[in-house]
Amino acid sequence: MAPGDRLAVGAVDYVIRAVIVREPDRSADGFTIGPRRMVARASLSETGLIRPGRLVRYDTRIQLPPGRDLATFGAR
Repeated sequence: MAPGDRLAVGAVDYVIRAVIVREPDRSADGFTIGPRRMVARASLSETGLIRPGRLVRYDTRIQLPPGRDLATFGAR
């Protein structure tokens, strides 16, 4: 698949906008099956995939500006 192609995620058809070639911290997740799909949080409920009894995990990733210390940022 490539940018511009359509991909169904649950009940929603998304247009692929970009491809993330490399995720610097991907190895920290351990074992994964297949590529990730990242969608807008506002549209996630429309997919119908998030329901009681389903396993859902949310990760937040940020990129600090060069020279910014993680400990100082976290303390604030």
